[in-house]
Amino acid sequence: MIFADRDRIDGSPKTKRESDFAFLDRSARPEMARVRAFISGLLERYPESDCKEMIARLRSGDDGQFRSAGFELLIYHFLTRLDFKLQPHPELRNGSKARPDFHVIAPDGAEFYLEAVLASEDNGENPSANAIIHTTLDIVDAQAHPNFYVSVVSEGEPTTQPSGKRLRREVMAWLDSLDPDVISETASRDGFDSLPFLKWEHEEWQLTLQSIPIEPDRRGKSERLIGMRSDG
Repeated sequence: MIFADRDRIDGSPKTKRESDFAFLDRSARPEMARVRAFISGLLERYPESDCKEMIARLRSGDDGQFRSAGFELLIYHFLTRLDFKLQPHPELRNGSKARPDFHVIAPDGAEFYLEAVLASEDNGENPSANAIIHTTLDIVDAQAHPNFYVSVVSEGEPTTQPSGKRLRREVMAWLDSLDPDVISETASRDGFDSLPFLKWEHEEWQLTLQSIPIEPDRRGKSERLIGMRSDG
């Protein structure tokens, strides 16, 4: 079993530091229940001898491993439905210790090895700096404002942890000083770039937060503050 068998009551949004698996496993949202059922169904049709390793990768807490394993499950399911025969991690005939993802036999008898390569967004980023950034923005995002979302542009990297609660207080005080109806009217006339913004810095890390008025009939209903985010 890949996901815990329990009643789920937490429907809150995914946090920045939460892994894909952790969010799926705890979320009470019906959309996430469908994803859990889909992944579980793929595992049921995967070779039993390789399921233990596949489940370990999915549950590892590493999003790269989770997505890579999920990609392999999808490929296995897709090709077997087309009457291809797949053997996971076969021994190579030339004696190499490498283990490609699959040995494949096509319906016409042709054979090939298949390696499922996941495109990565890792561009040499600093994991410790990312952890600080995600922790801080999770704290800011946890308290919604009744009248605004914010767009966040993050540039540079910190080396120490700033106070996310202090930043959140500053952002909330700034938003409280703004009139959402006036800003909406100005933005309708002058465009997105006319929205008021707040600059904030900690060491070499800079944030630009821009206020986005919420439509009148949706005010007071948001669960989070950050509506858009760009990392430089």
